[in-house]
Amino acid sequence: MLFRSEAEYQEINKRLQKLTSELEQRIVDRTHELEQIAEFPLVNPNAIFRISSQTGEIMFTNPSARKITKLKWKGKEYSTDHFFMHILNSLDTEGTLDVFQNKKELLLFYKKIEGRDYYNIYTADVTEKNALRLMAQENYNRLRNFLENTEDTYYILYEKNPEKNLITNNWKDIFGFSPVGIKQLLKERSKQVVNEKPTQHFARLQEIPVGSRKTIRYQVKHRESGNLFWVSENISKYKDEALNDIVISGRITDVTRELLLTMQIRESEQRFRKLMDGIPVMVWVSDEDGFVTYSNKALKDFLGFDLEKLKNYRYFSTFIHPDDRKIAIDDWQRQVKKKKAIQSEYRMKDGQGQMHHIMERAVPRFYSDGKFAGYIGSFFDLTKEKMFQETLVIEKEKLELVTQNSPD
Repeated sequence: MLFRSEAEYQEINKRLQKLTSELEQRIVDRTHELEQIAEFPLVNPNAIFRISSQTGEIMFTNPSARKITKLKWKGKEYSTDHFFMHILNSLDTEGTLDVFQNKKELLLFYKKIEGRDYYNIYTADVTEKNALRLMAQENYNRLRNFLENTEDTYYILYEKNPEKNLITNNWKDIFGFSPVGIKQLLKERSKQVVNEKPTQHFARLQEIPVGSRKTIRYQVKHRESGNLFWVSENISKYKDEALNDIVISGRITDVTRELLLTMQIRESEQRFRKLMDGIPVMVWVSDEDGFVTYSNKALKDFLGFDLEKLKNYRYFSTFIHPDDRKIAIDDWQRQVKKKKAIQSEYRMKDGQGQMHHIMERAVPRFYSDGKFAGYIGSFFDLTKEKMFQETLVIEKEKLELVTQNSPD
């Protein structure tokens, strides 16, 4: 026999009491948990059903479900009891159904409980959600229709969510291939770039930092027709926090006509400058603000400097004879404001300090839309003519004096 002392029995008794107390508390906690679980369908604001997997009969409804008396599915309305009987053969082990209750759109989540002969069905009111989704889709369609009706090409590309990509249809008009189904669209597009290596072009795109914008210009060759285009592309790269994804968006503009027009204008300007530099007449051109934008070689040789470099008339006025500054500067400025043809005569020094008699003429220029563009003017050096006139006057005076003093 095993004999224990009184103290040992007391210690064992304390341990048994503690274990009993802990076990009782666990039972209480578990009971409370089960009660909460049992109450969950009753307090849930969404409708909950339990139906027989054999007959479709309703076995349980919570208070919210009892308010639903009719459901509409695939255009036909049923009482709630008949609805579940009707759809029973259409149910899988688990899934969802879209139904209507009055004006509400409900989503039914159903699941067959393993080892049991019933389905648990939970409902969710998705009316507002679907309305927002429809509104978002309508806004998307309007945006796409707007973009499709512009001459530019637009794209939005997601790195991780390509199903959300947006690319307007005129992409093919520029690059000659369809963007559908291409995983690395910008890399594929780089193959059509002709003014730099495709790898260099694609590297430039990859180097754009997240959260920044950049504008690039490049030339592409249409994959089908072989036609060449110059395009300007505005690119943005940013992070979509909701999707945790990097997004690249861009607008591509065909600037071929613009560049050709610019080249034609430059060529025309070069021809004009070449022509003006070959004539002996001094010529200048000003803009709408009165600043000289061009002076030909004859005028530069005469003055010894470029009128284009003048920021105001103070320096230029030092070349004008003091007695003629009012005519050459003040009166001229008043006439310019009228935007009409101007003519004036005054004395002016050349770059060597020699005084000349100058006649200046200018006519206004206008753009095709009628907007004032500035003046084109010319200087005529009348010094020799004036000297000749003075000589004629002197000779005439001498002749008259001789005639008057003649005895005859």
